[in-house]
Formats: sequence, C-alpha cells, structure tokens
Amino acid sequence: MELFKNEVGWILRSDLKTLGKYQYNSGDYNLQHPYINQSEKKVKKLKSNHFNQFEPIHDQFKVFLNTCIETLIKESKVFPICFDTDVVKSNQLGILNFATFCELASMNFGMDPTISQMELRSNTELEFVDIFNTLLVNDALDVLEIKIMDRLFIIPSQCRFLISDFKTIPKWLEDQNEMYGLIVMDPPWFNTSAQRGSKYQGLDCYALFQLPIKKILNQDGYLVIWVSNNIKFHRFVLNKLFPAWNLECVGKWTWIKVTNSGLPVIDLNSEHRKPYEVFYIGRPTRVKSSIVTQSNFPMNKCIVSVPSQHHSQKPYLNDIFQEYIGKDCKKLELFARNLGSGWTSWGNETCLYNDKCFYTNSYEPIVDVEPE
Repeated sequence: MELFKNEVGWILRSDLKTLGKYQYNSGDYNLQHPYINQSEKKVKKLKSNHFNQFEPIHDQFKVFLNTCIETLIKESKVFPICFDTDVVKSNQLGILNFATFCELASMNFGMDPTISQMELRSNTELEFVDIFNTLLVNDALDVLEIKIMDRLFIIPSQCRFLISDFKTIPKWLEDQNEMYGLIVMDPPWFNTSAQRGSKYQGLDCYALFQLPIKKILNQDGYLVIWVSNNIKFHRFVLNKLFPAWNLECVGKWTWIKVTNSGLPVIDLNSEHRKPYEVFYIGRPTRVKSSIVTQSNFPMNKCIVSVPSQHHSQKPYLNDIFQEYIGKDCKKLELFARNLGSGWTSWGNETCLYNDKCFYTNSYEPIVDVEPE
C-alpha cells in the first residue's frame, strides 16, 4: 500500500496489502531496530573482494541514497510506523520446504519434462506430486483457499503458477508461445550469507542465458531483474545478459529497507551489508514505438519500505509498475516466491509466501498466527 509519493519515489507499507479477506501479518514487518551486523568485525579482517570493488560505486550511489532519505523519509512524515503491542512474527512451524521437495521430485520424475495443467477449485487438496510440473490455474475472480500437503494456501484471483526445476522452464516458455509485456525475475544469485544460512542454493548466473527472453518479451515490453550487491553480478547483467537478450537498460531503481522509525536497516557506511537492493529495467533495443516512449520508466526511482523479516520477500510493486505499463499488460514472474493476481509465476517455491501462516484475517485484530 502506498503511503507517500513524490518525484523521487514511493514509501510503501507492505503489511497493509490485502488478498481477499486476508492481509499480511503485521508482525512480520514490525522491525523496531536496525540489524545487528555480527559479521562486521570479521569483514574488517577478511575484506571481501567483491565488496572492495563495490565500494567506489557505492560511494557515488550514496549521494542518491541520501537524497532519497531526505526527500522521502524526512519530508513525508510517515514515520514512525506504530503497531499494536500484541503483533508477533508468523509461526512457520511445519511450513513446506518447496525447494527440497522440488529437487527430490526432479530426481524421481525429471525424466518426463511434460508440463500438465490443472484448474483449481476452492478447497482443492493436493500432494506435492500433484503440483510438480503442473501449471495450476485460478481463472476465478475470487481468491481461492486450497490445501497442499495439509497446509492452507491463499491463491490470488486470475493467476497461474508452475512449480518445477530450472531445467524444464526454458522449453516450457518457448512451447507456450505467449508474449509478455512485463517480465520480473529475482534470480538466486550465489550469496555467501544465504548459502551459509541454508536459505537457498544459488544458480549459476550463466544458466540465465537459457531463458528465451527474446522470444517471449513484447517488442514494447519491459524486463525487471533484481541484482544482489555484488559488483560482478551488476556487470554481468549490464554487459552480458542484457546484450544477449537484445535489451537496453532504461532504469536502475533502488529499494531502501528501513525500520519502523525510518532508519536504514544497515548503516550506509557498512563495509559488508547494504540497506538497499537494486533492480534494473531493460527493454528491447532498436525499437521505435510511441507506446514505449509514452510509458517509459524513469531512469532512477526509489522505493522505501520496512522489509519482511522472511528471506528474500520483495515488496509488492505491481501497482507501481501499472503506472508505466497499464493494467492490461500480460505479466510473468520468474523465480517467484509469492503469487500475484493477474500474473503467471514460475519457480521452485512459487507459492511459498501464500501459505496461510503469513496472513491474518483483515477484518479481525492482528494477533499471533497459530500454526495450521
């Protein structure tokens, strides 16, 4: 939900986003203090090469970041954000490890890459074998509640999603013979801290060349790609991936993560972690279209919000993107972890954050979320 907007960007509050009668549990966004960076002392002794290389770029970028903080956070008067005293973080006891199930299913059923399709109905009950390599479709105008392995999931209206491993997706995208006006992806870049915490397995960045972006992105469409704060991945996207997909960079947007009081979650001068993430916006090169010119994304924008306390859960940006691409654009998300109304989503954990444990009834007080 948008709280404030000016020429620099937006301040969002993700926990107010509703999905039918549900909304995100506010306890997952109740971040009262900046992160305690336990590894900062180690970094001073063992300076990471990629952060050393990133620092000159970060130093230049800090001018823009400080401008965003001054013009968005301080002038908006949105902060501090106050929560009820009884809100707590979602109880994830028993949550499904989709990535592991997907890996096991791939080992057992990966010889048959055929993708089937299933129309979802309310109260459908499924096992993982039913959803692996199956395009699940909710064409209804209403949110559906279904069960996967006895866990309740909230499925947005008019969405499609596929859970499979990466090997199947390039061919499936080509065989679908569909074109998209917006493609968003958040690849699992190799990340030392994420791997150390067993958050996910990174993907070799060169595997992204297998994605048939040139065949599925409209000539006046846009591609959005999130990039971790490692300079080699920024260079890879701009100097190798975009040229291979015949894309030109038309935007570099920044998500600044803040606490309830509006302070960056990590000091801007930290030598290790950064309080922001960046995504690049590309569009097909050598295209002259009045539609593209009129709906062109600005080069630099900033989004400020309190982040979810769960790994790699990005803010919901569909409403912002619609300002530039319209509501009727066909949209695809790759490496998705959360379903959206009107989107086609693929990943090995596409509906992870649609588990009921992350939501509360929007018509009731936000209290502790009991395990299913």
